[in-house]
Amino acid sequence: MKPLSIGRLSLLFLLAASLLVTGLGGYFWLELARADRHIREHERAAAEAEIRDAVTDITRRVRQIGQALTDWDETRQQLVFSEYYSLWRDERARDTGMIPAEVRAVALYDRTGAILNGSAGPEPMPLTLPTPTTRVELVHDGGDWLYLFQPVHADPGHAILLGYLGLKYDFLVGLRQARAFRYADPDSLAIDPAAGGAIHPDRLPTVLRHQVRTTPYRDTFIDLLADSQRRLILAILASMLVAGWLLHHLLARPLRRLSARIDTLRSTDGGGADANLDMAPLPVLELENVRRSFNDNQARLRELRLRLERGNLDLRDQALRDPLTGVFNRRAFDQDCHALARDRRAGDTALMLFDCDRFKTINDNHGHAVGDLVIRAIADTLQSSLRAGDRLYRIGGDEFASVLRDTDPEHARAVAERCLRRIGEHDFSAWGMPEPASLSIGIAVSENETTDPYTLLNRADRAMYTAKSAGGGAIVFHHQDMDVRSAPPRPRPEPTAESAQVIEQG
Repeated sequence: MKPLSIGRLSLLFLLAASLLVTGLGGYFWLELARADRHIREHERAAAEAEIRDAVTDITRRVRQIGQALTDWDETRQQLVFSEYYSLWRDERARDTGMIPAEVRAVALYDRTGAILNGSAGPEPMPLTLPTPTTRVELVHDGGDWLYLFQPVHADPGHAILLGYLGLKYDFLVGLRQARAFRYADPDSLAIDPAAGGAIHPDRLPTVLRHQVRTTPYRDTFIDLLADSQRRLILAILASMLVAGWLLHHLLARPLRRLSARIDTLRSTDGGGADANLDMAPLPVLELENVRRSFNDNQARLRELRLRLERGNLDLRDQALRDPLTGVFNRRAFDQDCHALARDRRAGDTALMLFDCDRFKTINDNHGHAVGDLVIRAIADTLQSSLRAGDRLYRIGGDEFASVLRDTDPEHARAVAERCLRRIGEHDFSAWGMPEPASLSIGIAVSENETTDPYTLLNRADRAMYTAKSAGGGAIVFHHQDMDVRSAPPRPRPEPTAESAQVIEQG
């Protein structure tokens, strides 16, 4: 084999290194595309889950609206005396705030299934009741309407049928307003035209068409990876050029000079010329620059991760707060109750239940805006009246609760009296109220017995109802002789996965 010169060996080395870098770059781009596909598949699955949850929320909301209307006394009155049915349908039902804007039409049907007064109103509704009479379905007939039909009874036992209620709900409008979509694009939501006819709610997620939002985090992540790969490839190419230059100037050229010197010495029998070569090593700073670039990118990724974690903590705190008053909500109450039930170190516990007396009258006489101001004022006053560290929960419209740990009946009464006194001192006249609001307070104390918080809540509920029945503005402690029918028992919610995690961490 004919020996190769150092120049040709250098060229072969550079060619092999170039092919290696090209293959490495292609592999990086393939991995980047695979990561992008994986992220897109995850976002698509998350968007479908959002759609399913939103459809479930909408269906539940429509059923709740229908149930509220069927339980309304004025609805039953129209089925018995329908002289003012048109006024009830077009104005009265909406003025009460029971029907949101997404409900485009409401209608009543007699027991034979015929619409009252033979009129469907401004928005078309079926003139005869479809069968089966109790149903929820979406009809795609030029619009996307979610219809609800259910019976209206005159008695709680549902033995006396008065007629039927029908609702027409704008499904897509309600769906877009149901929640803040993170992955699915709400503006792209549409029913598949091929679906046609009546669609059961269970089939709605399969016929809904949507597009997935492009999240900035995914694009930022992919851009960072692509930028890092481009920088790495450019740095390797630069290093190859420097290595080729060094190979030529520090190795190939000195070797040729040395070979020429040897040939000269051979032809001249060792004439004198200095053949020394500068073979000092060349420091390579490009790799340090690459590492610095990687460190900068990693620092940016860490900062983004910290921002995401802080954002998640803020969202979790907002999920446990009542948006109107800022105090803790029913979800936080359930989590804390589950944790307290598992805490073996818990001492005597007092559960206080607060209810605003005649709050419906305040709403009716002064409006819901004043009602909201009253609720906020009560929440602020109660929170400032509790002990440091005690939490206040809003568990209903005008109902608040607080769990006082390591306390006895005397201290619980002192806290309750302070709450009543400060509520009475609060100035409500600025809102047009001639007299201050008052509270009925029910208290249940465990006193070292093995009682979970939900049993205490039911006992406090009975005590609170006793206080209200006495005229309100009173404090009543639960005792064994109290009539258990004074208040319906509150159901104990099952612990969720989130609350179980909170218990384990607590």
